[in-house]
Formats: sequence, structure tokens, C-alpha cells
Amino acid sequence: MKRFPNKVFFLIAEIILAVSCGNNADVAKRLDAIENYIDTRPDSALLVLKNISKDGFLTKKQRARHALLYSIALDKNYVDIRNDSLINISVSYYKHHGTADEKLKSYYYQGRIYNNSGDNEAAMRSFVQAESFVPNAEDHQAIARLYYVMSSIYKYLFDFSKAYVYAEKAGMHYYEDGDLNRYAGALLVMANIKFMLDDAEASMAIMNQVVSLWDEIDLEKKTAYFDGMIQMNMALGAEPISALVDNYIKTVGRERVAWLTVADWYINNSDFSKAQKALDAYRSYNPDYRNDPVYHIHVSELCDSLGDYRQALDAYRSYSHITDSVDLVIFSQDTRFIQERHEKELRILTERNKRIKIIFILIILILIFVYAMVLGLRRLKIKDVENMELAKENEHYQNLYKQLSMEKEDLIEILSRQNDRDDAVMSAVSDRLNLLNRFFAASITLNAEIDRKAVNDLESLVKDRERFLDTTRMTFLGTHPDFVHYLEAAGLNDEQIGHCCLYAIGLKGNEISRYINKKSHYNDTSEIRKRLGLNGHDTNLGIFLRQLLTSK
Repeated sequence: MKRFPNKVFFLIAEIILAVSCGNNADVAKRLDAIENYIDTRPDSALLVLKNISKDGFLTKKQRARHALLYSIALDKNYVDIRNDSLINISVSYYKHHGTADEKLKSYYYQGRIYNNSGDNEAAMRSFVQAESFVPNAEDHQAIARLYYVMSSIYKYLFDFSKAYVYAEKAGMHYYEDGDLNRYAGALLVMANIKFMLDDAEASMAIMNQVVSLWDEIDLEKKTAYFDGMIQMNMALGAEPISALVDNYIKTVGRERVAWLTVADWYINNSDFSKAQKALDAYRSYNPDYRNDPVYHIHVSELCDSLGDYRQALDAYRSYSHITDSVDLVIFSQDTRFIQERHEKELRILTERNKRIKIIFILIILILIFVYAMVLGLRRLKIKDVENMELAKENEHYQNLYKQLSMEKEDLIEILSRQNDRDDAVMSAVSDRLNLLNRFFAASITLNAEIDRKAVNDLESLVKDRERFLDTTRMTFLGTHPDFVHYLEAAGLNDEQIGHCCLYAIGLKGNEISRYINKKSHYNDTSEIRKRLGLNGHDTNLGIFLRQLLTSK
């Protein structure tokens, strides 16, 4: 019994499973699986996709994904379709949904269909749309394919500078993806463009990069390499390169050799018999040679070199007819393409200006918001500082008010204990009390918000205590000079004498301490007792001073 290859069994199992899919989850799994092997086994993927019934798709998302995968499979199987109805299902959906990679691929394969139809304008419009998603896309292989085909169109339209830029971009993404074979292909395109721009030195430098990847590239890339090297050697006037041609044929096989390039080399080196054999080989491997203008120009050159001028003229006429027709199409497309490119640049500029305007407005709004926030925080901070200062002032005011209230009570008590006190001294006390009464009679309240003038007035009254003390001392000096002189002789200073005068008019020690608001009053009292010759067990200082006042 003949056994089928494992691949066939695998494929049959996939088809059966695909047809049996009955719900969204099953369909999604099948599409996931197809996407995983579509690059390595595109033929299997295409067959499975054909057998997945569209009736099983319950969502637009699945129909769009199927259309995209189907288009990819057709392209990878070299089926050049020219109808965009299938891919447009994907484009319509991914225009508003999906990832950047899905959007890019849908527009790319739409462009490929237009490219297959020879409509470079429509193709480039799709490719430009696809390119707009590159910044957010992650599939380097898809991006590289996009740039590679855009390079090919620019090269076809003789815009070599842009063709080189896009080939370079394609190579970069192939390299990022680790696809060194296609990276070498992009390098070969770049080398060819440099050669056409008469920069043989740059072209040769790029070709040397291809040599460094020799073990990684396929026969197609090696064929392109040999073809390019022969052309560059001709351009640089190198010696006959029979060894290079032999190596070329040996490496890639006769069916892959670019025989027209080889023929051109032999014609330029007057080796006409080998040139004829090269043209014969070209015809044997290319049945459509009559539509190739390069073939006709080489035949014309060879016949002219051999003296067959009639055949040379006929070949040249064929060359001119084909190239004129092609040039007419190219220039017609190029004219429209330039207009399309201009419109595209205008749209890009308009969108860019719009984005810049929006960004500028947003920046201004953000700056205004930040300024308002900073200003608000600064005002809050200032307000907090002001509130703290106001609270401190209020507390200070309360303390001053309390001190003066206690002073008023003390002075009232002194007057109530007047008895035989000196009239002049009592007059000073009475004046001080009257000053306090006038202040308390003023319209100053203990509100939460106080004015600075009230605080200043209170502080002035407190400071007037020093003047009161000095007035009391001076009054005693006038009414009781012996009392004051006695204290001076004991070594007391004016402040200490003032304290003694307060004792003499009837104030107690704690009252004096509170009145002068001096915590060190106890030390001052000790110093006074010491200078007056009183020890700790002697009589009370107030009693002693009042007795001394009476005796003096």
C-alpha cells in the first residue's frame, strides 16, 4: 500500500478541521494557525483558506482577517490577481479597526493588486497609506516588503534618488528581522542604483557587503551579484573576466545566467562568437525575447560589428519601437504620478500644520493651567503665612492685654492701700492708672482679626512701664532724697532703686515680677538684699524698705 507523505495527511486534517468549524472560537483558532505557517507553507495556507466556508464567519473582523490572509496566500503563491474586491473587505474594516500592522498589510496588498494591473498611481496611493502606519507597526518583514516595492516603482519611474532611499529602508527592516537573504537583495538594488548614477566606487563597496553574506543568500541573489559585477567591470574598463563568467555559470547554472549581460561583455571585448552563443542561450531560456528591447540592442550591436548592417538596422528598429512604447507609458504615468505626489505632499503639510497648531494650543493651555496652579499655590502659601502671622499677632495682643489688665488691677490695689503714702508717688501711680483706663475705654475689641495699631499701642503702654519706674524713682528722689541716697550708697543702680521704690509704695515681690515682666526678678531681689546687708533669715525686703522709707 502506497503511503502518503506526512505533509498530505497534515493538509487533509487541516481541511477537514477547517470545514468542520462551527463557531467564532473555532474560526479564530484556524485563522491563528494559518497565520503561523503562511510564510513557510503558503500553498497549504491557500488551500485551507479556500475550504473555510464564509458562512461560518459571524463577525466582520473574521471576514476582514480571512480576506487579508487569502490575499497574502495568493501573493506568496505568485498568483497575480487584478481584482481588488477581496482585499477591499480587509481595507474597509482595518481602516477603522485593528492594529497598525493589520492596517499596513491591508493597504500593502491592495497596492500589490494595483501594481499587478500596471496602475502605479493607484498602487502608490495604497503604499503611501500603508507607510503612514509604519511608526506604530512592529512587523519588520511587512515594512521591508512595503519599502522594497515602493523602491521598485520609483526606480521604474527613473526617480533613482527616492528608489535608493526606499531600498535602504527596506534593507534596514530586513536586517532588523534577521532576514539576511532579503537584506542582501536590498543591498543589490542599492548597488545597482549607485551604478546607474555613475557612482561605481559606492556600488562596488555595497557589493562587497553582499560578498560578506555569501553563505546566507540564495541563487537568485547570487545571480544578481554576478550580473552586477560584470556590468561594473565593464564600466571600470577591467581586463577580460572569463574566470568571473565561468564562476557565474558554475555557481548559479546556465538557466539562471543573465546572458544579455554576458553577451554585452563579449561584444565590448570583440569576442563575437561567444557573444553570439550568449544571445542564443538567452533565446533558449527566454521564449518572450522578441519583446525585450535589451536583446534587440545587443543584436544590433553584434550585427553592426560583424558588418551585417541591414539586420543591425532591423534590430535597432525593433528596439526603438519597444522602448518608445514603454517610455510613452512611463512618462504618462510619471506626469500623473508627479501630480499625485504633489497632492500627497500638500495633504501631509496641511495635516502637519494642523497637528502643530493643535499641539501649540495644548501647550499654551497647559502653561496657563500650570501658571494658574502655581499662582494659586503661591496665594495659598501667602495666605497661610498671613494667617500664621495674624495668629501670632493675636496671641501677642492677648498677652499684652492680659499683662496690662493685671497691671491695672495692681495699681488699683496700690491706691486702695494708700494710707500715708507720699502724695507725689501716689500721683505717679494715679497718672499711670488713668493712662490705662483711657486705653481700655477706647474701641479696641478682642476680635479674631486685630489691627496692627492696637498691637503697637499695647506695646507702647508696656514700654511705658520703664518710664513709670523711672518716674517713681525720680519722685522718691525729690520727696525722699535720703531714702534714695541710702540706696545709692549701698551700691544699687537706678533699675534696682526703682524696684525698691515699688516695694516702698506697697507692691509685693510677685506683683513686681509680674509688673516688670522679668523672670530674673528673684535674682535681682537677692542682689538687692545682699547689697543692703540682709541675709536669707532677715526680715522681708518689702517690710525693710517701707521701714527704711519711714525712718529717712
